[in-house]
Amino acid sequence: MGKVYTVVLEKLDEKLDELRREREQLVRRPAGVERSTRMAELFEAEAAAWSSVYEHCRTRIYWRAVLGAREYAIAAATTWRRRAANDEAWGLGNAEQGVAA
Repeated sequence: MGKVYTVVLEKLDEKLDELRREREQLVRRPAGVERSTRMAELFEAEAAAWSSVYEHCRTRIYWRAVLGAREYAIAAATTWRRRAANDEAWGLGNAEQGVAA
């Protein structure tokens, strides 16, 4: 493995860890439109990061694993977007407004 290849993958790994940590903190907050929307954004960012990993993979087995992780992130983002819409429809508002689910 080349040095540039390794550095790129390390940076992507750091980004994925950062997104995971932010999600873990976010789920501790009260439910609401803002939380659901932010969770969707984080999963969308994760899907984009997985796409970048895919571009740097050199073997089929890694491509398959990365594509699976990317598809999961896309599905999770879709689920959280739907939840945000449902939260809004039910008037659950945002935690900052003092309205909790």
